[in-house]
Amino acid sequence: EAEAKRKAEEEAARKKAEQDRIEAERKEEFDACSTNLSDLTRKSNILFRSGSADLRPRHAKLLDALASVAKSCPVMTIVIGGHTDFTGGEDLNQVLSEDRAEAVRAALVERGVDAKQLETRAYSYRQPVDGTIRHYARRIERRASFEPVLRPEEQPTQ
Repeated sequence: EAEAKRKAEEEAARKKAEQDRIEAERKEEFDACSTNLSDLTRKSNILFRSGSADLRPRHAKLLDALASVAKSCPVMTIVIGGHTDFTGGEDLNQVLSEDRAEAVRAALVERGVDAKQLETRAYSYRQPVDGTIRHYARRIERRASFEPVLRPEEQPTQ
């Protein structure tokens, strides 16, 4: 009985060590993916025209690069945030920010990204970059943001 208990404890310790190793590898992969995403979005961003959720041809290169990062990083979920400036009503801005996030999500799915890897959030004007009411600052508020999140490990189905 003592021998069986010892073997069970050893097996449990071995399984725990293997799980820890796998989780460390996932975290390391996520950190690299997160850095790649941050590097991309620090150099370039998606800004929208006032009152519009339309992506423009000049966004294609960044969307292609974002799709490439996402497809190479299955451990990462990308939370796409839609943002507006402070002009317009709250309800209108909420819908517009939803439309902006959804437009980016659709463009990434169109480029081959698994839809399960993407989430959208509508922030309206509640997360300003600048926070002032200067006219020229409005442009940078009409944007999409990208937040990397470690995906939960998928459990095999029984």
